[in-house]
Amino acid sequence: MLILRIIAERFIMRPLLRFRLAWFFCAALGLYLTLVIVLFTLGQRQVTLGGGMASCQAQRDPESGGVIYTMTMRQQPAVFLTLDPVGYSPALPADVCWLRVVSVVYTQTSLGAPYAITRVEIAARRAGQPVVYANATGRDFTAARNNALWLRGGGMALLSILLLIVGVWWERIRLALGVRRGERLADDLPTALPDIVREQIAEGVGWLSTLPWGKAVGSANAAAGGDVAARLATVSLPDEQQGERLAQGLALIYGWGNDEARLMEGVNAVIGLPPALAYTGASAAALQLAKYAPLAWAAAGARMALAYAARALSEDAALPDARIAYVQALAALGIGGDTERATQAEQAYQTLTRMAPTHPRLAATRALVALARHDYATANDALCEALAHVESPAEARTLQTQRAWVTRYLTVPMRIQQVSRSLRRRA
Repeated sequence: MLILRIIAERFIMRPLLRFRLAWFFCAALGLYLTLVIVLFTLGQRQVTLGGGMASCQAQRDPESGGVIYTMTMRQQPAVFLTLDPVGYSPALPADVCWLRVVSVVYTQTSLGAPYAITRVEIAARRAGQPVVYANATGRDFTAARNNALWLRGGGMALLSILLLIVGVWWERIRLALGVRRGERLADDLPTALPDIVREQIAEGVGWLSTLPWGKAVGSANAAAGGDVAARLATVSLPDEQQGERLAQGLALIYGWGNDEARLMEGVNAVIGLPPALAYTGASAAALQLAKYAPLAWAAAGARMALAYAARALSEDAALPDARIAYVQALAALGIGGDTERATQAEQAYQTLTRMAPTHPRLAATRALVALARHDYATANDALCEALAHVESPAEARTLQTQRAWVTRYLTVPMRIQQVSRSLRRRA
């Protein structure tokens, strides 16, 4: 399913929305398939075989669970036939192999044997005319063939014409959509990190690395200036107030929304806390500065966030916020393609659920872990749960942006599943 999603997203949907040539190519492919469907359907014909059965075997269909018969007739024993009792009127007897089959009618196609039987003539137990059993094709072959021709060939032809029309009028459609030639759509994730963005991220995480985390007034002075530093000396605060200060700082950091003043305020709130708390805030800040798209992080910044979180856990392994930061950093690296970190994120998340099952950021963390293994349905559900419990409006906006991105990728496999179910029911 993941392979189909990637093919549909990267090689079909995205090119069609950008390049005029892709519309013409798909229209030409559709017209070719229309021709194949028409020729194949018109090439079908009915053939009647008599003389009784030469062989018959009943077997169970692994997909439907029903009984399907495989048989040959004495008139042409080299032609293998299949009989599916579903759809026959009147209903076929329980075991066709033990009945006296006078003749059968099957639809011959260019695909070769085994051919599907559409009408069966069985000798009645009492004297009289044999009983004829037939499905829709056997009752009116011409009408069934014409219906298939219109539904399949006509549907493919209509789709091809629509694609061709879009290709012909692409310039006007492109202008209406506001898409330049070869330009990426606004909601696409960047495929490469621009140099200017890389420099900004390096500058941000470099600034964090210069701050003396967990050193009270001195660290606060480094982050915010002397007058503010005097108010931010927090090592002497009681444990309860330290926890409140950490919660306030993390709320500002997680919901900074590219507002540097808000991020600075959050950093100032945690920088003078004891080391375990301060490094937790440092990890959260590093991961936020490493983000260059709704769900994409620069590897260098994510590794720095992971190192800060590991340092925080070494100071206090039972600190839930530190473990949240640790799991999120691992998941960010996993989303970036590091499969080993993705596995570690899932294992660390299991530990987190046992230690802090009611943590308010647990659902948002579960979403990142799910994205690291490309489970978009779970990620979407987790983000919905996180939005239902988030208290900060700034964090809510961040989660809403993430969910909007996840929804784009969730729709592709859903469409594929719907089409698959429809085809199975039709078959």
